[in-house]
Amino acid sequence: MTDAQLVAVCRVVCARTKKSVPGELWTERGPTELALQLRESNPWSSGERALFQVAWAVWNSEASTLTLGELLNALYGEHLVFVGSLLVAMGQGSEAVSRWLKAQGVVHAA
Repeated sequence: MTDAQLVAVCRVVCARTKKSVPGELWTERGPTELALQLRESNPWSSGERALFQVAWAVWNSEASTLTLGELLNALYGEHLVFVGSLLVAMGQGSEAVSRWLKAQGVVHAA
């Protein structure tokens, strides 16, 4: 996955929460100060927290504390399909991630 795709994925995932609009929590340089504050204060519903943690895991998988159990317990329906389709795309490589991003409405993330 390219750096631009990485940022775009994090923005798209964060936008699925009620706390964000695309770009507000993630910039080209990474998570914003607001994202860091929200991570510490944890004002999320369980589903929002899981989505937010997915963005963090995509950004830096080594620093992630998100477990599969948390995902399965917190997400359902369209949100679980959303994350599942992202994971499949990531497993298939950069071109698949580009297609996934396009399906999410992101046009330019090379």
